[in-house]
Amino acid sequence: METLTVTQNAVNYMRQLITTLQLRPGARINEAEWAVKLGISRPPLREALRILENEQLVVSYPRRGSYVAEFSKDDLRNCCKARMMIECQAIDFLKEKNTRDLVEVESILDQTSALPVPSYEDPNAMMAYLKTWVDYHAKLVQSAGNSWLVRFHSTIFSTLIRYQFICLYTPGQSAKSREQHQQILRLIKNGKYDQAKKLLVVHINGLVGILEDGVVNKLRMIG
Repeated sequence: METLTVTQNAVNYMRQLITTLQLRPGARINEAEWAVKLGISRPPLREALRILENEQLVVSYPRRGSYVAEFSKDDLRNCCKARMMIECQAIDFLKEKNTRDLVEVESILDQTSALPVPSYEDPNAMMAYLKTWVDYHAKLVQSAGNSWLVRFHSTIFSTLIRYQFICLYTPGQSAKSREQHQQILRLIKNGKYDQAKKLLVVHINGLVGILEDGVVNKLRMIG
């Protein structure tokens, strides 16, 4: 089993709290308090905050400290536009190589079919559930075989999971997303890359509308 460092453990724990809104958007992260809470010294905590800042989950200001990144519709739209460009380009690379069999993507799809929606009281299960859904898109990008594209996608991965949490309990959304994921994979298998790309755009744009309403509702709930 992988042995995690003190910093990695702190990153994983705080990432989960931020994603599941147990740490609210805009909340100040007091280093002294969190070092005590996590039972670690300040240097690994600062390194953890630096990693979370690179993931766009935390923002730091000189002489003011670190804060949980705010939700905003503009950030959501910009993140989804970047995601769309990366994932559509991935399909273009698949088309160039005539790659049709995406075994890892299909495996992730099978996993989502077997996953029940977790209880709101179980943040560990929620994180595992959300990661599996976003992994479908991560594996799609990885299948393109372009390391730069994978790097670009990895920079927004945590933000995608955070926004995905907002629509986790939207009735019928999981089934609809799974069906679209299946259709995209089926089109790629049949060599219909352009159609797969068009459906991917529809899929992402459809989520944006749900997420925009969700951002407003979540902010009202925690405000």
